[in-house]
Amino acid sequence: MNRAIKFRIWADGKFYYKCLVGNTNNIDDKEWTCPVIWLDDKKEWVNCDNGVICQYTGLKDKNGVEIYEGDLLKSYYDKPGIVKWNDEIGAFQIKGIPSQTMKRCHEMEVIGNIYENEVSE
Repeated sequence: MNRAIKFRIWADGKFYYKCLVGNTNNIDDKEWTCPVIWLDDKKEWVNCDNGVICQYTGLKDKNGVEIYEGDLLKSYYDKPGIVKWNDEIGAFQIKGIPSQTMKRCHEMEVIGNIYENEVSE
């Protein structure tokens, strides 16, 4: 596998980049996502039930910034596009930018994200 599988977690008003994300099954075979974050000040891993998990797309913008789910990308259109996962096609897409795919994101710029910026999805 060539691309990095990475996550960040939005919780308590900030992103955590040192995190582990996994799935487990309980005795009823229901899937549960188990996000864990590293607290540098306490030097320990803690469970993060209230966080929002964002996956790294494996791509970078024109400035070399890693692009994650929920990021806002600026192109030559006025309105920024939102990076979202599309279950129907099994790929990341840029919602809000007409006819733009993740293949052209190297021409775009990460200008924020939906958690820290007021943007309607």
